[in-house]
Amino acid sequence: MSRRCWVPALLVIAILSASAGLFRLRFDTDILSMLPDELPEVKGLKAFHEAFSRNDEMIVLIEGGEADEGLLGAAAESLGKKLQAGGEVKKARWQPSWMSEPTGLSDLLAYLWLNGDPATTRAQAEKLAPGTSEKTVKTSLAQVTTSMDGMELAMKAHDPYGFLQHPAVTALTASSGQGSGEAYESPDGRAHLLFISAPSPIPGYRESADWIVAVKKSVAAWQETDGKGLTVRFTGEPAFASEIGNSMEQDLSGSIGITLGLIGLLFWWMQRRLSLLAGLTGILVLVFAVAMGVAGWMYGKLSIMALSSAEILIGLAVDYGLVICQEAKATGHDRKALMSASARPVLCGALTTTVVFLALNLGGLPGMAQLGTIVAVGLGAAGVMMIVLYLPFVAKFGVDRKPATGSGKFLPRRRLAWSITALLSLAAISVLAIHGMPKLVFDSNIIRPRHSEAMEAFERVRSSFAGFDDQAVGLVVEAKSDAEMRDRLA
Repeated sequence: MSRRCWVPALLVIAILSASAGLFRLRFDTDILSMLPDELPEVKGLKAFHEAFSRNDEMIVLIEGGEADEGLLGAAAESLGKKLQAGGEVKKARWQPSWMSEPTGLSDLLAYLWLNGDPATTRAQAEKLAPGTSEKTVKTSLAQVTTSMDGMELAMKAHDPYGFLQHPAVTALTASSGQGSGEAYESPDGRAHLLFISAPSPIPGYRESADWIVAVKKSVAAWQETDGKGLTVRFTGEPAFASEIGNSMEQDLSGSIGITLGLIGLLFWWMQRRLSLLAGLTGILVLVFAVAMGVAGWMYGKLSIMALSSAEILIGLAVDYGLVICQEAKATGHDRKALMSASARPVLCGALTTTVVFLALNLGGLPGMAQLGTIVAVGLGAAGVMMIVLYLPFVAKFGVDRKPATGSGKFLPRRRLAWSITALLSLAAISVLAIHGMPKLVFDSNIIRPRHSEAMEAFERVRSSFAGFDDQAVGLVVEAKSDAEMRDRLA
């Protein structure tokens, strides 16, 4: 095989191999993946998310007005039962599980007493001893007759021996509105939570979107009857995954189409050759496929931040083709002359820009590192493909064009140019003197979606329910065994 054939053949093989990575590429809809992995706070968030969050559970927020105060629990029960009966959800919870399934509480209590603190268990056993059991019952009855607390009255009447006074149960009831279901209802009674789980596992954001559509359809029908006048919002892992995933798809397809369209118009306006435009578009599509394919082989999942690499890559790569087209106006059909005139500028430009974007890997944000790598790989591929594939194409079809000529009358002369520069500099200095330098924002809100129904619903949940606010600092403890966990907690 001659050199003339094996270079393009190797390039085609490389393009196909890289593009095969597109089949491995997935969108990463987890917002935590945008944060630096080495931070302890991020590690704690990810550990909490993996251990306690459920990818198939969605939070439904039911809100009403003044007339609905204290009545939303019944509305949540009505909606939950409707969704269960219709098959849209596997399970719905509108109150603590122990209130709807009290039989399971005995098993939990037995487990807690058997595996709890030995000293606490011995103290409970002493209450049940033959010599003290009668005294324990009389003490509880005395407390029932004198107690003014409704919750304590009910607990003592049904549990005179104090099995429900286990420390774990006390902590649980304290964190869930004293065990009365208030954790599901806001203090003012105008908001109520409903937790629903998907009828089957949700492997991705597309399945999340399909499930949410089915749930919303059923909820809309419910709002025409039992839920009339009530507002229903959705948040949770499936809602966020659906919004982020669909937004990423729309941004990716829309931004590429708009970018290619604008580039096509500008390129045709300057070169006036549809054949050159078609060839350039084909090269840009190949460049993008190679960059995304390599990202698929390297990462597998693409972060939200890396999506902007599409516009950046296409916008920079088109310049290399423009250089070749401009040089072809002077060199004509002479392929070697065109190679000599344009190869060095194109390859050097690709190399320097590639180094700049690779430097983004030195930062702490994984999404920015992905963006830098994708653009760097794409620019390197663009430089090579423009020289090997597009340059011969231009030498054959892009000649017989006159170099651009013009008087440049619309450009300002030297004195006017200096005057404009001075005025702009003075204006910039004045703005800085009045308003100061731009301030750095260290708020986590900058990585939140700008328009997100799930985020708006979550913010309303945080404002209505103390258990979801950001005033408390959560502590996440990990261990490989129960013994290690007990030692760490001690």
